[in-house]
Amino acid sequence: MILSYKIDRFLFTKLNNDSFLKAALENTARRIEANISISPIFIFSVFLWSLRVKKLKKISNSRKLNSLIVRESDKDILLEQNKLTNMPKWIKEGILDLWSMQHVLEKSRNTNILSDKRFRMAYDFLVLRSETINPNLRKTVDYWTKIQ
Repeated sequence: MILSYKIDRFLFTKLNNDSFLKAALENTARRIEANISISPIFIFSVFLWSLRVKKLKKISNSRKLNSLIVRESDKDILLEQNKLTNMPKWIKEGILDLWSMQHVLEKSRNTNILSDKRFRMAYDFLVLRSETINPNLRKTVDYWTKIQ
């Protein structure tokens, strides 16, 4: 695993060695072994998620969050990350989309999101979060699982 080789410090600014990250890497390894495609958008989103959560929590201590503040915070994270690993624009945009879709999946029942090209990736991300970070998301995952 990437963490055992300690190369993560050269690829990411701050990385938590947590169950979310481990589960994502194990799932990715299984997909590779099964010759199933993987997405750098998903992988980078996972690696940077804990940093995003910490940053938003810090911001929310001093002011109320709204979609513009969250988006700017997310862009700042990617700007910092880009100093270590230069990501093409399509990957950065995909990460921003996946992260913003988490809020939509959690707070909305708007089925229009099903037609989004990144819905499945965002759904899988939500499932992973429910299994490793926040079991309270299980009902939300069940809802999206049923309507697909």
